[in-house]
Amino acid sequence: MLAELTKRDKKIARQIIEQGMMNEFMNGLAEVEKKLSEGRDGDQSPQVRWHQLYHTTVSFDKHISRRYDDLRGSRYLLTIGVQLVDGVISEDSLEELSEPVRERLIAFKNSMYEEYA
Repeated sequence: MLAELTKRDKKIARQIIEQGMMNEFMNGLAEVEKKLSEGRDGDQSPQVRWHQLYHTTVSFDKHISRRYDDLRGSRYLLTIGVQLVDGVISEDSLEELSEPVRERLIAFKNSMYEEYA
């Protein structure tokens, strides 16, 4: 997925990545809230509920760290492509990118869907 991004595309890519990251945080918070509400309604002990909540939080933190820590321009396209595949952002988010970059990202998304379908 190598492609040279213009300064304009890099700026837009950073904004898209930021929005995707905020969406992922919302998804993570929703998952934690779900675990909390399941615990209130369930028969599990507080210790088991705590361990489940802890595991959920640590797993999410690792996911965010792997994807976004030390993110540099050379990984912008791959990060956006993976966000597309995961459904964190939509193709509509790519509107401001240049046509070749947008086409490359959509092709990446489609190839990933074909490969794992």
